[in-house]
Amino acid sequence: MAFQTEVHSKLVINGETYAIGEHPFAPGVPYGQEGRQGTVYLLQSEDNRQKKAIKVFRSKLINPSTVHLSSQINKFSTMDGMAACERNTITPHNNPELLAKEPDLLYAVVMPWIDGPTWMDMVLNKQQLTRRQSYTAAYALAEILVTMEQRGLAHCDLSGPNIIMPMFAEGRNQVKSSNFVQLIDLEQMFSNQFERPEYLPTGSPGYAPKYVNAQMWNAQSDRFAGSILIMEMLAASTSVFIQQAWGESYFDPNELQTHCERYDRLIQVIRPIWGVGIANLMQQAWESDELVQCPTFGEWLLELSKVDQSALREDATVSMPRREEPKATPAARREEPASAPVTSARQETAAAAAPKPKPQESARPSQADSMNQARYNQLMKKAKEYESKGNLAKAIETYRTVQTLNPHSSVAKEIEIAIEFLQKQMNEKNKQKSKVSFGKLSKKIIKPVAIVVILAGFGYGGYAGYNYFKGLAEAGPVPTKQEKKVINEEIKMLKEEIAAKDKEIKGLTKEVAELRKPMQQRSDELIQKLVSQYQEVQKLSQVDPIEDKELHEKMFKATEVYMNHVNEYYKNAYNLDSMLLEEMNIVESYYFPFIYNNNRNAQLNYKFYTDYKDNFLPGGP
Repeated sequence: MAFQTEVHSKLVINGETYAIGEHPFAPGVPYGQEGRQGTVYLLQSEDNRQKKAIKVFRSKLINPSTVHLSSQINKFSTMDGMAACERNTITPHNNPELLAKEPDLLYAVVMPWIDGPTWMDMVLNKQQLTRRQSYTAAYALAEILVTMEQRGLAHCDLSGPNIIMPMFAEGRNQVKSSNFVQLIDLEQMFSNQFERPEYLPTGSPGYAPKYVNAQMWNAQSDRFAGSILIMEMLAASTSVFIQQAWGESYFDPNELQTHCERYDRLIQVIRPIWGVGIANLMQQAWESDELVQCPTFGEWLLELSKVDQSALREDATVSMPRREEPKATPAARREEPASAPVTSARQETAAAAAPKPKPQESARPSQADSMNQARYNQLMKKAKEYESKGNLAKAIETYRTVQTLNPHSSVAKEIEIAIEFLQKQMNEKNKQKSKVSFGKLSKKIIKPVAIVVILAGFGYGGYAGYNYFKGLAEAGPVPTKQEKKVINEEIKMLKEEIAAKDKEIKGLTKEVAELRKPMQQRSDELIQKLVSQYQEVQKLSQVDPIEDKELHEKMFKATEVYMNHVNEYYKNAYNLDSMLLEEMNIVESYYFPFIYNNNRNAQLNYKFYTDYKDNFLPGGP
């Protein structure tokens, strides 16, 4: 029997009391929406300050392996766009009393509640965005997918219902740029560390390629659907997208990868705004015969980074249109599970899409306050001037001043997005400066290398001198003991000097080679090294120390290699000198034992502190 509940019913989960939330459009009805795998309900804490989502699976999908899957997914919750990975599973071990009362909650999953509409609802509501909003949304999604791609992860069912857009949530606190977009419905995501799921995803209508098959569960599974979503977000600022959108997605599922009017018109409006490169990537995905032929998300992010910023400014002041209430009733929405996968935060769709005229009207600047309005117009004009001249810091400062005037909510959201975007542009400029400094640094290093080579030449001359002295010692008059001692000392010094110069040349040559590598290549190589070494450490952690008496030495060496990879990357990326690296090692050695001994034995920390503190004194190791 399926889980049955009522509004405000109490559930005690992990010692915390929650109440079932009420549907915003249906008083007295529990806020729960059905999806493919089950139903998700809103949970509210007793003080109404905290929201959670509980996902109750259908009886045939209840699986004890959910416990293991949740523990694996949890480690990705700190990644941008992956907040829904933070979860715990209700089991007989951790919640026996709850399951005795509500047995249908067995292996249900508790997750964060994420505010904001889904991308599907924004398409359904035909909500036209400004170009800045379109670009910001597409860029945020691309960044999330690039990070996942680099870690060998894939969502495996990317679609409009599975993407929450907190950047468009109304009546909320300012959303950080790292939280602009959130992925949900993550139970079937791919990782080479995960076991193959019993029920494999086959994609969602409007986003699954025509060649979709059982091989969709792999590291490339998101490439086609992700390309469609990025293009939808970029096109959402055009009237063509609003007029031509099929329904829950821009494309009719039956016309994907065919020669159709929607595709032709989309490319026609995308190319002049966002560039030929982006249009070509869409064409590459559209004409693909398999997932590996689709562009990587790294390629998407690269092309998005090339977009001319003037394309954003010319439409930056257009406010978002007021959102319309969905035509379908809440009850009808729950009767359409096929196109709406279960998610931990999908329930915010209706709440975020519903009109809230009174708060919006109160937020609009009073027309009677003409001085305030004049001040607002003056500041906005000034901010745009700063932005057009490239003075991003001044533009941000001016936009923040505008925020103090409490503008209309839609304009306020526009300003928030503008500030976030400009901040990102400033960060990009700083990165470019860093690249230039790296170039200069490499030139500076090449000079010392040349000097070292010259010094090595002198060293070679010294070595010839060494041979000369040696020849004298062997063939010339027999030197006295004192003379022989002087010659031997000279030979020893020359040998040491040559060895030191050789070592220095090798070190500098290696640094120059690393600096000449693209940043992305260096990052990829580091990730590969760390993943490989982490697997080695993980493997050793499973060994019984009784059976392997040298286990502690092996583990120390394995962890030392891991940390050396990290420190070597820091050294090359930020040009750290040996003294700073040594200080980093001292602090690391000081920090980790404290973490280990924390909540164990205070005397251990005290003894360690008294033994180790001399490392920080002048002349210490």
